[in-house]
Amino acid sequence: MMFKSKIDLWVHLSFTLMIILMVFIIYHANSHNSMLSWIIGVVLLLINSTLVIPAWTNTCYILEESSLIVKSGLLRPIEIPYEKITAIHKSKGSFKMAQSALSIDRLEIIFQNGLMVDYFFVSPQKKEEFHYHLNQRIEIENNDEAIDRRFS
Repeated sequence: MMFKSKIDLWVHLSFTLMIILMVFIIYHANSHNSMLSWIIGVVLLLINSTLVIPAWTNTCYILEESSLIVKSGLLRPIEIPYEKITAIHKSKGSFKMAQSALSIDRLEIIFQNGLMVDYFFVSPQKKEEFHYHLNQRIEIENNDEAIDRRFS
């Protein structure tokens, strides 16, 4: 089951502004016959296109049989086995590093990573439905343990 990422207006605006800025740099360089500015603008536009746009359009969260898969742009997908997840919290308004959450209306997933406890943010469009299905899979995976993962 796949859930697309919710994307806040400020993310849309900042990504769009970056693209417009790159096009402006190229236009300005072309109109002033500045080869160096033109090259810089094209390189920045290519970097933006290859790194930012895929994250903007392809960030999603997949609930598989035994793990949560987080895909974001060109980054390697992250797999979190359900048995490693220890808690799920609402995280609206927090400005911690967001990883693949493109919205501040997100969930913090806390999980065991080796000997350490780690966390990851996700911002599915259908947050309640995502949480319900994730919790169902966690309960099936850990049916011997009655772990409460309700929103807190």
